[in-house]
This record gives sequence, C-alpha cells and structure tokens, in this order.
Amino acid sequence: MIEVVIFGGLHDSLDHREKLQDALKSEIRGRAAHPRFVAVEWREEVYRALTAERQWLENRLRERWDNPADEVVRLAAASLCWEADAHVDVAGKDLPVIYLDGLLDRRADEWAIRDPRNFLIYAKSAPLVNVISSEDAKSIEKATAASNAVSWPGIEEKDASARGSRTARAGVG
Repeated sequence: MIEVVIFGGLHDSLDHREKLQDALKSEIRGRAAHPRFVAVEWREEVYRALTAERQWLENRLRERWDNPADEVVRLAAASLCWEADAHVDVAGKDLPVIYLDGLLDRRADEWAIRDPRNFLIYAKSAPLVNVISSEDAKSIEKATAASNAVSWPGIEEKDASARGSRTARAGVG
C-alpha cells in the first residue's frame, strides 16, 4: 500500500513555507523515512524563471515598503513559489520533484517565462504591497497576519494567524 500525504497552504502567506516544513519534518520523524518524491502545483519552467528573480523581488519590496524588517522582506521573497522548494531544506535537493502543471498551457505561464520581472510586479510584488502596509512590514508578526488575513477572502476569523497548512492523507493500493 502506498500512502499519499497532501500538504497545502496559501501562495502569498509569509509563514506557510515554514509551516509546511514543520509538517514535513513531523511526517519524516513519524515514519523514520523520507518521502520518495514530491509533487508540486507548478510548471517547472515557470518555477525556475520566477525563483531566479527572488533577489530582484527582495530589492523591489524594499523600494516599496518604508524601512521594512529584513525578515519580512526575506520571507516575502521566499513565499514566491514556496510550494515547489520548501521540501529542500527538510528532505534534501536530490528528492525527485514532479511538476503537476507541466502539461497545462496557460498564457500567464508563458508571460512568467518570457518576462518574469514584469510578471512578478503584477502577480507578486503589487499584491504583497497592497496587503502588507509599510507600517506592518516593520513587524514580522503584523506582516504575517496581514499576509494570511487577505489570502482567504470571505472567511472571517478572529485570529488569522491560527490558519496554517492543511494536511490530508489517502491510502492508495
């Protein structure tokens, strides 16, 4: 029997990369074994084009926020495509990755590959700056709460920081 474990989180959350890593560490400890592969909701070419621009994104966010905390900028840039590489710090870079969006043909993907910086202005930088104010960007706690609060439109919760990665298990075999 093969057991499939699915982790999920919010694309723009500042802390879901770390929450996924914590959950993956817990799974590995519980099984005393590493996963055989990771399947991610990305097209490999898009992932590679965008993550090559993480440093550029950090610089852009520093320009947009007035004196942000270094940790906020670092986590904001690390939230770019985090779902596709958060496992590396836990399970190693040699773990095979299956890119689930590889067969999709989307115009947005072509734009991201062709012009990643302009794509990031529209798809990452502007949304982050719109949801995390300059004042909130000075505090990791406030910035994280802001990044989580708007990532679930229509859901009202008193404590947005209580949201985290969700895990599902399905036995196959």
